[in-house]
Amino acid sequence: METRTVHISTLTFVKIIAIALIALFLFLVRDILAMIFLAFVLASAMKPGVDWFVNKKIPKTLGIGIIYIVFLMIISILMVIIVPPVSREITQLANHFPDYYERINLFLAKFNSGFTNSENSQSQLTLANMGGGLSGAVGSIFNTTFQVFSGVFAFITILILAFYFASEETRIRNFLRGHIPAKKRDYIVDLVSKVQTKLGYWLRGQLLLCLIVFGATFLLLAIFGVKYALVLAILAGIFEIIPFFGPWVAGLVGVLITFSISPAKAIIVAIIYLVVQQAESAFIVPKVMSRSVGLNPLLVVIAILIGFQIGGVMGALISVPFVAMLSVFVWDILDKKND
Repeated sequence: METRTVHISTLTFVKIIAIALIALFLFLVRDILAMIFLAFVLASAMKPGVDWFVNKKIPKTLGIGIIYIVFLMIISILMVIIVPPVSREITQLANHFPDYYERINLFLAKFNSGFTNSENSQSQLTLANMGGGLSGAVGSIFNTTFQVFSGVFAFITILILAFYFASEETRIRNFLRGHIPAKKRDYIVDLVSKVQTKLGYWLRGQLLLCLIVFGATFLLLAIFGVKYALVLAILAGIFEIIPFFGPWVAGLVGVLITFSISPAKAIIVAIIYLVVQQAESAFIVPKVMSRSVGLNPLLVVIAILIGFQIGGVMGALISVPFVAMLSVFVWDILDKKND
């Protein structure tokens, strides 16, 4: 039997070690890299507004400052208006959740009265698991949400970095031009511009989409007097980030909570979520996201799961824009092959 010897040169070995060390370093500073990337996405979203101020002969730094002031004012007003009622609804929901769960349990017991004891026990066990899972999921969602917004240091850091990216855009481009080989210079700068445009469209479109879904859901739930309308609408807006599956999950939570209070009203809630989802798919998404190249919903879900596994909440936040950025590179490569 012939044996083969594989020779690895010292230089190759050093390169492997260097790549491994770089990969380890990037993994250790992944939270910092995530904040830098989020800052770049935010700066990309602000670019049209910054360009508008520049065209009006307003200094770029002043224009960015105005955008920040308006943004912080909107956030502050929303916090003052929304946080107190949301806190009350969450407290009420947490206090009454055992009762709601028991009502669903009793209803299912009556529904399963015609089944055998073993089947009924299995149904009860399934419901118990669902109830425990739902309770944990609701708690996890709000804990995660408040943890994200309570990361004051990270939030301020992202704003500062985004300010730098937006205000120093020209210098950054000149820096890239000065350190990129002449052959690839125009191509790389153009590719960065495409990425920036893509990320800007995505973030602006996604935020607008979440706000529209939140507003429509809250308005309809409030009109029909559904309890916890504000909390359920916020959930609908948050889950809108996850395509296809997100609205269904938000709808399921809303229907289950309402069903435990009023089974008849749960049907109305189900219809409301269905109407909002159909309107979103048929009219809202095509209009809002028309200038943002869509990603496959399954790819987005996988990206969010991988991002959450690697970097927790921060990883989940950057997963979709990161995949959107990669799609620009992939499409550019495919276009060049077709040419």
